[in-house]
Amino acid sequence: EPASIVMFPALLVAAAILDRAGVSVRWIRCDPNAFTAACRKPLGTYELAVRLIKLRERPSTPELPLGEANVDVVRRTGSLATVYANRVRWFADASGVDFSTVLGRAIAHEIGHLVIGTTMHSTTGLMRAVWGTKDVAGEHWVFAEGDALALGQACRLRAGLARSTW
Repeated sequence: EPASIVMFPALLVAAAILDRAGVSVRWIRCDPNAFTAACRKPLGTYELAVRLIKLRERPSTPELPLGEANVDVVRRTGSLATVYANRVRWFADASGVDFSTVLGRAIAHEIGHLVIGTTMHSTTGLMRAVWGTKDVAGEHWVFAEGDALALGQACRLRAGLARSTW
């Protein structure tokens, strides 16, 4: 399926999750075959990059990470996250949840790590470490209250504003 058919709904899912936590986003798509001027510039202070890659592997366990965020835990900041599209696909298929929905949740999760500036996980909500295939359905895939507060605080520290635009 064409990337835009999957990406647009996934970005809507991620944006809705982040918006509910008080963070609004502006997406810039950087296609490797058609880099725009905005994609050639270094990231700005308030900009983050999320890349999707496909690993050459077959699933060996249902608990493989769906992505990772490169976070400087000392400075509590990060700007690059990676989401493994094939792992998201396997997880979505195993859980019976739409691929774009799981992809959007994975993107929002990794953005959470970058903005909050930690590699730690919560026990509930979107920032939990392990997403089980049996509990992935439902509406509880948002930032838990503590994570939403940390996200808001991190945005205010980065931007000096009560509400940040990413």
